[in-house]
Amino acid sequence: MTERSIHITVAEAESFDQLPEYLKPLMLKAQEAAKTAYAPYSQYKVGAALLLADGTIIIGNNQENIAYPSGVCAERVAFLPHRPTTPVWR
Repeated sequence: MTERSIHITVAEAESFDQLPEYLKPLMLKAQEAAKTAYAPYSQYKVGAALLLADGTIIIGNNQENIAYPSGVCAERVAFLPHRPTTPVWR
């Protein structure tokens, strides 16, 4: 069995200007992704941006289903399709 670890850091900022410079592009990409979210039932559009170790930014957005509230969150949309094809994850 191979063990893998994921390091996650959470920070809270009161405004965009308080974000560290490396996070600003992520916030802008997440906001951009939210614009194309599919949320016809909740009207709550969410975007996510993931920063990979090689500097690649992957985006995703929430996708609701007619069987609301079952749908797919923005983070899962960003993460799942790239897992098998992204060397950074291996």
